[in-house]
Amino acid sequence: PMASIFVKQAYEGGLDKITWFGSDVYSMEQIHNTAAKYIEGLYFQRMKYDTKTNKAYLELKNATGCDLGFYCAASYDSVLLISEILEKCGDKDAECVKKALYATQNWMGKHQGKVSFDKNGDIPVEYEALQIKDGKAQVITLG
Repeated sequence: PMASIFVKQAYEGGLDKITWFGSDVYSMEQIHNTAAKYIEGLYFQRMKYDTKTNKAYLELKNATGCDLGFYCAASYDSVLLISEILEKCGDKDAECVKKALYATQNWMGKHQGKVSFDKNGDIPVEYEALQIKDGKAQVITLG
């Protein structure tokens, strides 16, 4: 992944003494394997999502190779949801599509489970904070 290249170049460019904060892309084991030396101590966040025992997710990962947890599941399920909404609204009524998305409550996705949107169109989810320690992503407590 490009994140591995980025942190390696930053490290080699003299940015090895700063505290790094990153996105959930750093939860990928592939980055741990290719850039462990450069990401040690890095902090990042990710959405809480069961990637170890969630059967639907594991089937998706095996079928596609996608290893980004919630994002893989959400990407595939979003196509299913939008296709249902487009059947109802047609493809020329953006306001209908927006209202239908915002009204979505407890829609059962194939890979991510129940999906709901809040009044802002966001999907309420829980996050967790992690740090790379000894080459592995470890959940940490903030505060």
